[in-house]
Amino acid sequence: MKMNKKLLLIVLLSLAIISAIVLVLLTPKIQNQNGTTSLIPSANTPPAINLQPVSPSQILIINWSDVRIVSPKQLPYYTITSPLIDSNLIKNVAVSLGFSANDAKKTLTNSSYLYSKNNQSLFASTAQNQIQYTYSASPSSTAGFPSLTRINQKVSAYLQQFFPNQTFQSTSEPEYFYTISNDTYPQRTTPAKSNLVRLNYQQTLNGYPFLTTATGNSIISFTYDSNQILHSIEISGGYLQTSANTNLNILDLPALKQIASQKAVSLSLDAITDVVAQIQNSAAVTLDVSDISLVYFATPSSSQILPVFLIKGQLKGNSFGAVRASYIVPAAK
Repeated sequence: MKMNKKLLLIVLLSLAIISAIVLVLLTPKIQNQNGTTSLIPSANTPPAINLQPVSPSQILIINWSDVRIVSPKQLPYYTITSPLIDSNLIKNVAVSLGFSANDAKKTLTNSSYLYSKNNQSLFASTAQNQIQYTYSASPSSTAGFPSLTRINQKVSAYLQQFFPNQTFQSTSEPEYFYTISNDTYPQRTTPAKSNLVRLNYQQTLNGYPFLTTATGNSIISFTYDSNQILHSIEISGGYLQTSANTNLNILDLPALKQIASQKAVSLSLDAITDVVAQIQNSAAVTLDVSDISLVYFATPSSSQILPVFLIKGQLKGNSFGAVRASYIVPAAK
């Protein structure tokens, strides 16, 4: 009888070991760039967006009006296997903008680059996946952009120089500003009253726009003054190559409405600095939705590109007037 119990224990232990081996073999895996393998999330466990609300305690009230969207049942998320920005691109941009090896400055890390001469500077980081060029002289005081033809030609030439094998799309209408210096947040205005214009460009992925947290939520932006002088270039995020991962189950509109107030993260605010501070300090704000769409999103330093709902509208509060705003909500269930 004792032998039978011992034999039964051995059989049960063997079955447990075999089950564990089978479970490991059947669990989906992904091959990492370093040759190792790791488990990939299932369709019910998407990666996190890694963005937190500016004011976690703020109450967001959403008025949906009659907006509509038909969502696909599933979409994959993507991993950036080759970032847009590398050391070759940085050197290419530096040379194209007139910097030489003598203009290069020492930096604290091997992943950072700094060029500087006269009123021009170029900072770049492969770790942060960004390039920032700035011409710090005051822009022309002449107001008005009767035509953008020449500026568009200059931008097209830069895009071809920087990214000969990549395609970028204009994200929206040009943005016009007026400033008497180099304000961080110049005042938005009409083309006739402006002395700065910003042109934003984005990539697409799987047929959907790809947004980041950079200027204009775009991958690349160019800012020119009314004398057609380039004042800034920002390249942030983006990809050269991606790989598709598992499909994620996507929310439909009724399910989105149930979670949006709790899950929404502010992506952009069309407001001057003082108003932004008032919005962030408000206990409650209301968003009157005018548009909703599906897009892909990643922060510039993230390698995971996730589907999200982009919600646009007018944001209102007790301490400020209506401003244009956009929020994102994770699209996966």
